[in-house]
Amino acid sequence: MRTPLAGIRGAASSLVEAGDRLDRATRADLAASIAEEAERLDRLLGNLLNMTRLDAGVVQPKKEWQPVEEIVGAALGRLEGALRHRPVRVAIPPDLPLVPLDGILIEQVLINLLENALRYTPPDTPIEITATA
Repeated sequence: MRTPLAGIRGAASSLVEAGDRLDRATRADLAASIAEEAERLDRLLGNLLNMTRLDAGVVQPKKEWQPVEEIVGAALGRLEGALRHRPVRVAIPPDLPLVPLDGILIEQVLINLLENALRYTPPDTPIEITATA
C-alpha cells in the first residue's frame, strides 16, 4: 500500500508546491497519476478486506458456471488505463466450455496478476493471457 500512497503524495505535493509554474500537460499528468494510484490503492484495500473476510469465513466463494472470456474482459476493462501502452494478447478458444468459479474473485486474481506483470516486467513486454480446456 505504500507504493500507491507514495505516488499520490508525490504527485499531489508537486501540484501544491509548483502547480502554477507547471505547464498544463504536466499538471494533467500529475492529476492522472493521482487518480490511477488512488484506484490502485482502493483495489489493494479491497483485496485486503476480501482476504480478511475469506480467512474469517464471512465470505464464501460462490461458484457458478461462467464464460472465461467475460471474466478476462472484465479484468482488462478495469485496467484499461494502466494497460493502454502495453501490448496485450488474449487467446481464448471460442469453444472453451463454461467453468465453475466465483467470477468476482477470479476477476480480482486476474487484476492482481496483470498489475504484477505491469509492475515487474519491462514496459515493452507483451502480456499474454491464454485459456485452454
